[in-house]
Amino acid sequence: MAHSSHSRRRPLCLTFDAFGTLFHPRQPIATQYATVARKYSLSGFTDEEIGRSFKDGGPHPSTAQLSSFWAEEGLLSSVQERVEKTSELWEDGRDGGGAVVIRETFRPFLPASKPFPHEAILELLTRFSSSEGYKLYPDVLPFFRRLRRDKQHSGTIVGIITNSDARVPSILTSLGLSVGPLRCNGTQWDEVYDAGHVEGSDPEAEDIDFVTLSYDVGFEKPDRRIFDAVKRLMQQIKDKDRDFLHVGDDSEKDVKGAKAAGWESVLLDRDTEYAVRNDDRIRDLADLTKLLEL
Repeated sequence: MAHSSHSRRRPLCLTFDAFGTLFHPRQPIATQYATVARKYSLSGFTDEEIGRSFKDGGPHPSTAQLSSFWAEEGLLSSVQERVEKTSELWEDGRDGGGAVVIRETFRPFLPASKPFPHEAILELLTRFSSSEGYKLYPDVLPFFRRLRRDKQHSGTIVGIITNSDARVPSILTSLGLSVGPLRCNGTQWDEVYDAGHVEGSDPEAEDIDFVTLSYDVGFEKPDRRIFDAVKRLMQQIKDKDRDFLHVGDDSEKDVKGAKAAGWESVLLDRDTEYAVRNDDRIRDLADLTKLLEL
């Protein structure tokens, strides 16, 4: 690792991307989609065909579309109400994003008169909201154990900034990380008590203090406004001046986006996807441990 140590002159706000940085699919997403579909007697496709349809043909709703969906539901301003509404929307086969992606991925392989089974949609939504669909990279839990000990005296605040929806906190919790209730909605902090979080628990015992979702804020990385929202609202929970460092696996969205907002950033290049070596790249979270001098 070429990166020099982060000199912690001030307390740190340390944020991470989620998918591809902390966790990844247990099996390829297309394989999991196809396995569940076959369970409901659907056929006529290969895993590879489902993968191409998911990536190229299945529309993935944008943050703007998700915001429009929640506005129509009358739930644009309250993160807590959205979380409470999610299970009801799943029962109706609507969740503002995931159900649409599932239906459209399988549409080319089904007769027009045959909808994708409602029960299969619910099973896939549930799978991709938990450890059933995802697993942590092996260095994540050891890193967060060290970071939790360091937080007790360093004043570090740890968060997630991800282009994703409300499932991320439940995924992280199911994978063994302790996630606090604070959620940034762009203009204020909401407290959202998902399953697995006990109201009134000790904040110092949490691995992740807050979560910021493009789904809540209305902007996606690399848009600097998602980083600006966190920086602005950080003053509401801690009155100390602090440094801001973001870690993620995407050079454009995570590194350039954070830098545009005046943050420090580190590229977590687990699979050596980026050919250019520079001082902002690490290979794993053990490198980050050294960088932060934990």
